[in-house]
Amino acid sequence: MRFSRSDFLVSLGAALAVFCLGFAYYGEIQASSRGDETARVGHIVFRRRTATRRPARSLRWERLNNHALIYQGDTLRTAGQSEAGIIFDDGTTLDLLEHSLVALDFQGMIREIDFLEGTIYVGGDLQGSGLRSIRVGSARISADSAEAVTISGDAGEFSVDVAQGEAEIVTDQGKTIVVSEHSTYTLDTTTGEGRHRLHQVVPLWPRQNSRLIHQYQEEAIIPFRFSLAEEAVELLEEDRKFLLEIASSADFSSPLVEHHLMIPADAREVRSVSLPLGPGQWYWRLRTPSGDISSPVRRFAWHHLPPPRLLSPADNEDRSYRAGAPRVRFSWQESPGATAYLLEISQDREFSTGLRRFRTALPGLTLDELHQGSWYWRVHAVFPGEYLHPPEPSRERSFHLSARDDMEPVDLRQPAEGTFLEVLRLAEEGLSFSWLPREGARRYELILLGSPDPGQPLAKVQTEQPFLVLDPSALKGLAEERRLLWTVRWKDSEGSWSEVSPPRSLEIVDGRFALRALFPPDGYTLARSLGTEARFTWSRNFSAPTSVQISRDDDFSDPFLEERVQGESIFGRVWPPGTYHWRLRTYNVDGSVFLETPPRELRVVPPLDPPRLEYPAPGQEHLLLEGDLTKLRWTPVEGAGFYRMQLFREGQSGDPLFEERFLPDPSFEIPLGSLPSGTYRIVLQAFALESEKNSRLIGYRSTGTFSSRRLFPAELQEPPDQSSFPGLKALRQGVDLSWISREMSGTIDLELFRDGQRVEVPEFSGGDLSLGIHVENHASIHAATDPDTGETRVTLKRLPQGEYRWQIRSRYRGFDLSSRETRGFSVAPIPLLDPPVLEAPSRETVLGVSYLSRAEDLRFSWQPLAGANRYIFRLICEESRRSLLGDLLLEEPEFLLKDLSLLDRGTFRWEVRGQLREEPQVVIQEGASATSRFRVDLPDLRAPQLFLQDALYGY
Repeated sequence: MRFSRSDFLVSLGAALAVFCLGFAYYGEIQASSRGDETARVGHIVFRRRTATRRPARSLRWERLNNHALIYQGDTLRTAGQSEAGIIFDDGTTLDLLEHSLVALDFQGMIREIDFLEGTIYVGGDLQGSGLRSIRVGSARISADSAEAVTISGDAGEFSVDVAQGEAEIVTDQGKTIVVSEHSTYTLDTTTGEGRHRLHQVVPLWPRQNSRLIHQYQEEAIIPFRFSLAEEAVELLEEDRKFLLEIASSADFSSPLVEHHLMIPADAREVRSVSLPLGPGQWYWRLRTPSGDISSPVRRFAWHHLPPPRLLSPADNEDRSYRAGAPRVRFSWQESPGATAYLLEISQDREFSTGLRRFRTALPGLTLDELHQGSWYWRVHAVFPGEYLHPPEPSRERSFHLSARDDMEPVDLRQPAEGTFLEVLRLAEEGLSFSWLPREGARRYELILLGSPDPGQPLAKVQTEQPFLVLDPSALKGLAEERRLLWTVRWKDSEGSWSEVSPPRSLEIVDGRFALRALFPPDGYTLARSLGTEARFTWSRNFSAPTSVQISRDDDFSDPFLEERVQGESIFGRVWPPGTYHWRLRTYNVDGSVFLETPPRELRVVPPLDPPRLEYPAPGQEHLLLEGDLTKLRWTPVEGAGFYRMQLFREGQSGDPLFEERFLPDPSFEIPLGSLPSGTYRIVLQAFALESEKNSRLIGYRSTGTFSSRRLFPAELQEPPDQSSFPGLKALRQGVDLSWISREMSGTIDLELFRDGQRVEVPEFSGGDLSLGIHVENHASIHAATDPDTGETRVTLKRLPQGEYRWQIRSRYRGFDLSSRETRGFSVAPIPLLDPPVLEAPSRETVLGVSYLSRAEDLRFSWQPLAGANRYIFRLICEESRRSLLGDLLLEEPEFLLKDLSLLDRGTFRWEVRGQLREEPQVVIQEGASATSRFRVDLPDLRAPQLFLQDALYGY
């Protein structure tokens, strides 16, 4: 692979970039950790929150710590609601209020501060030395260190407020402006214009930016002192009312205090007003209600800063040493806002004998120059500010140092004698040991033993602290079920070892098997009636104090029972129904919880709910067919394993009709259709057998009643199946059909079929059957019902011949009560009546001219026919086969033909057959025809001889 020119250029550029970044990083490191090569000018103290710094030759801002050192060239800034104070090495102070930015330029004798923006306050003690110059844009402000000057604004416009001494402003044109005491000068650096204003009312105390301190009261009485300038006194022609305003903001939008006071017209002395005020930062001013006379605003803060609270050594503590004097560590609680602490040690309570003072910035100090005897000590907190009372130190404490000749064994602390330890916890967390420290001890040695013989230790570990934590790896091979002993000895600065302390025993157990809950299992359901018989059991293989805890909730915040136990079981109690949680808890020798089993849930339930009969519905009549099976159903019961059912006839004593003791489902089928109609009582009860999840459960009994009525289908009675009826009898007398139907209020339909075709028969409603209803051609029905037996008899008349099938269709409240059989009968054909015996004219009679010429009619007669009440007469011409008269219906056995002109020469046949009729139009029985013939003999008739036309008379 070739290395091209472009690759070379890219590599060179990357190398240069890395070099430049590394150089910049090196410069940052050098700027941040400059050590002694940069001059230190002071340190910073936080008033509120924090401040940040940008060192010289650095572009990165860094967060400062309280009391951090500041150096030449540092740029410092504060954010919103932040304040800091710079304490220079010469004692002069510079306070930075919020949103302020300054740069320090201290080179030799020239000490300048670049004021960039915000508000700063320059002041110091009365013994400060040297002048300090503050540069604001192109102007310079000079003030002596003993003067109090407030500068606010930015490089474009700023104001100088002189509360004490005087300040000089040198503009970029070389003009010097002297700002006198109690006046304010405002300068616009862009135009060079300035305004000088003398203070009419001079606020003297609290001074500008002062910090007041009270150590004991959380609300102090603050004296406000002020005086009137000569200019203001001249304006007062009479006594004037003034307002002293105190607020938490500089704009006084919501002043906390408005105090009214009268000032005489000639008041030139310093006046004072004392007002109660709580801790915080405050602004105050004095003005007239109209505002024509006012003071500048002064800012101050007062803090409640109690004396430090001493921690160690404890009061009246005794400490001993064997050879060299011990090192004593003094410590106290840190006080917010303190810049330093002054530790005072003396040999008497008045702090007059052997007084020693030590100054430190930390809340603790170690001394090793104290000899045997009693010592008293106290601490002063050094706060930057003015006290409202003489500053007080902390309460004094005493301790005693004594020399001894022997090296007493250390006093063991933790673990205590007989402490129980768990194997898995040791494998995860290790084991901690602690003991009381010994004065003069340089090293301690922890010894672990498997037996009381100290000559066979299991492990030895040394430490310089009065405690030791053995991690799981150091306990490898030791963290198992066993009895372990531990002891400690110590070595002094001379290299001598003390005797071992009396060994303490430790019992190590395996928590997976050491304690286990056995019964009842989690989620167990217990019948309330068996609460006192329930037995809680567990197993354990160590002798730690053990308690059974039973609570109503799973976090055991609502305990029901806690009982210390000795054995491995207890009996239950009388339990209110509800859900409980139980566990076993063992305690260590120090009273702490050692092992506890996972909580188990226990449900104590009342007797099972009583089942409620659902079907048949109580209070309603249950209808069923004879022989039907009925499934009894009841409501299922939660928690039930099986049901017991007993069925009784209401009002009947003795054993139940049916009884089932173990029904797994809430239903049971019984042949209720085979039982008599009436009211029945059913007794139901739910049970549950004892199982792994519940005790035996017994439910409440419930009793329900219901009534049943058997419905019977129609029973066909007559005629028997396959009966046969003569046709004439069936036609004249009818066929009787009968059946028994016990439900008279339902609908009844007689289904009748003739030769496979349905014969329409009307429905009957109960026993109210119509009579004489026509069914089909000349057939009618007559019905009657016996209300006692429920038998209905129907007579079907005028049934023509044929094969008949019949059954009863019946419905009652949705039940099919039709007959379960179909019967048949037959109606034979009706035989013909015998032919009548013909009398006249007799067979083969010849009627000639002689008879016809004298006769006026022709009489036909025959003998009356038995069984006939009507006759059909026919007269037929043999040659033309035409009926001359049609079918004549005659009631008498004769017929008189009066119109003889119907007869012509030839042979004639006359027929007669009998009929049985009930009505003129209703034929019941036909008859056979009787036939006879007679002949009419007439001579031939010739046409008459006609004359010619012209021969006739008249033509």
